[in-house]
Amino acid sequence: MAQRSPIVDVHHHALLPDLTGGIDLGTVDIPPWSIDDSVAFMDKTGIDVAVLSLSSPGIPYADPARARDAARCINETFAAYVARYPSRFAAFATLPLPDIDGSLRELEHALGVLRLDGVGVMSNYGPYFGTPFYDPLLDALNRTAAPVHIHPRPPVLTREQDFGLPPSLYEFTFETTRVAVQVAYNNVFGRFPNLKLILSHAGGTVPFLAKRLTYGPQIVAELKGKAPIDTIAELGKFYFDVAMVSGRFTLPALNALVAPDRILYGSDFPYMPVADILEAKDDVFDFTGYSGEDVRKIASENALRLLPRVARQLNKR
Repeated sequence: MAQRSPIVDVHHHALLPDLTGGIDLGTVDIPPWSIDDSVAFMDKTGIDVAVLSLSSPGIPYADPARARDAARCINETFAAYVARYPSRFAAFATLPLPDIDGSLRELEHALGVLRLDGVGVMSNYGPYFGTPFYDPLLDALNRTAAPVHIHPRPPVLTREQDFGLPPSLYEFTFETTRVAVQVAYNNVFGRFPNLKLILSHAGGTVPFLAKRLTYGPQIVAELKGKAPIDTIAELGKFYFDVAMVSGRFTLPALNALVAPDRILYGSDFPYMPVADILEAKDDVFDFTGYSGEDVRKIASENALRLLPRVARQLNKR
């Protein structure tokens, strides 16, 4: 019998309300979570390794000192989980953004001392990720070449603007799209070519809007000097996780935009019910547009290129 390909889950949340002052996603129910819940879920669904990241909305504290302390505690908690289960977990470090100086220091500690596997950021902290505000951090991330997972968070909306619906229902997809457009139009990959940016949820609406985004210079003259020379190629420099993705509706568009070597498996545990996670997983791995080799890339090979410590751990099994 052929050995099955391992599965690496790059979109897997650790819920740490005691360290973040609670989690508020509007009307979304916050599920209970523990690291042992994650292990049980992974065993049930055949996931070999999960990369832990903080849930939206991230660290909510406006006070920089409090945010720095929270980020340090979160990252030390992540490191402890990885040390407890070194062959099952990796972790994306949390930064105390929008505090750039504090984030640069925490980045050095998280990657250099705690040896975490990458960085997790939210779509916006006021300024959107990818705008020039973040250039000092992007420069540091470029030098580390560590993967950066970008997760949406609720935009600033009035009650009338959100229609009384949770932002995660549809606004999250637009948040991810806003980041992708900022990165493309601010020449982030051109200026920081070692960046490895992962967009959540198949890039939000990016695959659907990709062609439309190429029309900018034709529609708005002032964009002629700012728009990417090749917008489609620029969007193809992202990695895309497939958390909460339906094969029938989303994968054809994503498959048309990027090759399978840019796609990563993600579950969105614990927010998605296990039955829905399994259905979405089957949608991806059984998608007719993917060959067996493509599925192996999406399941783990692409992620393992970004996560060398995890690759070494799997090789020890």
